[in-house]
Amino acid sequence: MVPNKLFKYRKFDARTLRLITNQELYYANPRTFNDPLDCAFEVNVDIGLKELVALLKRVYGPDREQEWRYEVDYIFHRATEEGDWTIDKKARDYLERMLAGSIESQVRQEFDSRGVLSFSTTWKSVLMWSHYADEHRGICLEFDTGELQHDRLAPVEYRKGRSVLASDLYAWKLLGDLEAEKRAFSTHFYSKAPDWRYEKEWRDITDQPCSRGDYRISGIYFGFRCDYAIKVAIVKMLGIETDVKLFEVALARSSFRLRRIEVDASEIDAVGMSEPSGILAARMAVDLDNLEWPDHT
Repeated sequence: MVPNKLFKYRKFDARTLRLITNQELYYANPRTFNDPLDCAFEVNVDIGLKELVALLKRVYGPDREQEWRYEVDYIFHRATEEGDWTIDKKARDYLERMLAGSIESQVRQEFDSRGVLSFSTTWKSVLMWSHYADEHRGICLEFDTGELQHDRLAPVEYRKGRSVLASDLYAWKLLGDLEAEKRAFSTHFYSKAPDWRYEKEWRDITDQPCSRGDYRISGIYFGFRCDYAIKVAIVKMLGIETDVKLFEVALARSSFRLRRIEVDASEIDAVGMSEPSGILAARMAVDLDNLEWPDHT
């Protein structure tokens, strides 16, 4: 079941201001992710050489047959340097790995044309505040998931493996098996190493990287170290009539947990632009010099 609320940790910068103002989220190219193992499946060979070659031809496509032939010739030539692949298991294994690697490269290029949007199911991850919200100086945005249907919004699975069966790719590409396509798609986009489990991530996928306004901001959490000026700027931008709930994140007593305190937007909105301190001090000094003191003699 899709959570009613999902969260995104952000450093406070111009990009975040645009995100709030336009209520548009960016679906990024997977190759820009900080984890090189993310969205990087590998092919597990469980079909024969004939099927591997046919699969490679299909993923190259009819408009690139000459490239496919050159690639196949090159791979088989390299395999002969390892031995006679018709009788030598080592050479045959090498040949299969080379073909699988070429298939991976082509399918990854196809997948990498898509855009990925990441959320978390929690606003109170100490690590995520540290990593993604400028060491608790930034904010966490809360999004409502209920207004539109999100067919590709799904949880990330934290697995030890990231392999896709060659038979699934073959069934998808040559036989039109939609379930096989779904398994390959899921492994590529919704699988991460167990080390990332603390992020409790959900993802939405688009056909290409883009900005879209499919989620409404329903809350903003100010980090424990968030500058008060940032709070004032956001409240001034939202206005006191906003439906967006505002929270300050505080440290829980006697534990390493975080807690939230709802804040009154009108109190923050009442803060205006301060007088320059130097000018204010000089003005007060002049006022004191001109002050008529009462005569007690």
